[in-house]
Amino acid sequence: MFKQWKSNLATALSLIGIFTFTTPLHAANEIAYLPTASVYAPSTPLSAVSARKTRPTIALALGGGGVRGAAHIGVLKVFERENLPIDFIAGSSMGAVVGGMYAAGVPLEAIEQMFRDRSLFKAFTPTPDTLKLMTIPSSMVIRSAKVALGLRTNLVGLHSSNDVASYVNKHVSPYRREIEHSEIPFVAVATNLLDGKPITLEYGNLGRAIQASSAIPFYVKPIVIDGKFLVDGALRANVPTLQAKQSRADIVIAVNVDEKLEGLTPEQLTRATPYGNRVLSILLSELDGHHTDYADVEIHPTLEEMPLYSKKTKDAVRAMKAGEIAANNAVQQIRALLNSKLATGAEAQDTIANH
Repeated sequence: MFKQWKSNLATALSLIGIFTFTTPLHAANEIAYLPTASVYAPSTPLSAVSARKTRPTIALALGGGGVRGAAHIGVLKVFERENLPIDFIAGSSMGAVVGGMYAAGVPLEAIEQMFRDRSLFKAFTPTPDTLKLMTIPSSMVIRSAKVALGLRTNLVGLHSSNDVASYVNKHVSPYRREIEHSEIPFVAVATNLLDGKPITLEYGNLGRAIQASSAIPFYVKPIVIDGKFLVDGALRANVPTLQAKQSRADIVIAVNVDEKLEGLTPEQLTRATPYGNRVLSILLSELDGHHTDYADVEIHPTLEEMPLYSKKTKDAVRAMKAGEIAANNAVQQIRALLNSKLATGAEAQDTIANH
C-alpha cells in the first residue's frame, strides 16, 4: 500500500513541476533557446558529423520517460545488430541516462543489467526517503514562492540530491567521465528554472550532467551548474530532436517512449496511478508532438499502462522488448533514408566534378 502511495505521490509532484515551470510548449522548439556555442564538445568540431563523405550520418534523440526509457536499450541493440551508424546522441532525462552511458562506451549488456538488478532505480532514490515522503512539510509551497521571489536561497526539494552522478561515473571509464571525451558525441538536455529554457550540456562531468537532466522537480533539489538551476529536461525538451538536429547529421531519429494516447475504459481511470499517468501522458504528447517535427524517423515503442516511476524489473524488460520491436519495424525506413542520402551525395559530387 505504501509503495503504491509513494508512486502516486511521485507522479503528482511531477505534474506540479510541469504545471509550475513550463512556459508555452511550442517555445522549446525555438532555436534561440539553445546556447550560442556548438552542441559539440570543444574537442569535437561541429563539422565532424557532416564532414564524413563516405556515408550519411545519423543523430539519435532519446526521450525521457522513467522506466519506459529502458526501451532505448532495445533500440540500440537493433542498431548494433543491423550495423546502423550512430554519429551523435542527444538525451533527455532517462534518455540521457541510457544515451550518455552508451556514448561513453558502457556496453549495452551492462546498462541492461542496471535495470534488471534495479541498481539504477536505487541510484535515483535518495536514502532515507520513507520518512521524508510521509512528512512532507506543509510549508513547501510557501518556501517555493520565497525562492521564486528571491527571498530565500536554499532550493526546494524533498531531497538534497541522489546518487545518479556517482552511479554513472562509477560505471564509466575514468577517461570517459567528461562529456567531451565520449566515444560518440553526446549532449544531455536539462531545464533551467531561472529562465525556463532548455539547456544543452555539452561539456563537463558526464554523471553530473545526467543527474541534472533527470532531476525530478520537487523530488530532488535542482542541480546547480555554471550558475543555472537545472532540473529534468522533460519539462522543455522531452524528445530532444532540435538538439540532435544541431549536430548537422544527415538523418535525425527520435525515440519517443511516451504512452500512445489510445482509448481507455472508464474502469481504467478509477485508480490514482492510471489517472495520473494518463494526465502526464497527455501533457507529454502535446510537448513531444512539436519536437518530432525535427525528426526524419520516429521510433515509438508500445508502452501503454506502464507507470513512469515503476521500479519493477518486469516493466523494464517489457520496455526493452518493446523498443527492440519498434526499432526492427523502422530498419527498412532508416536504410531507405541512408540509401537516398548516399545517392543524393554521390550525384552532388558528380555535378561538382563535371564543372
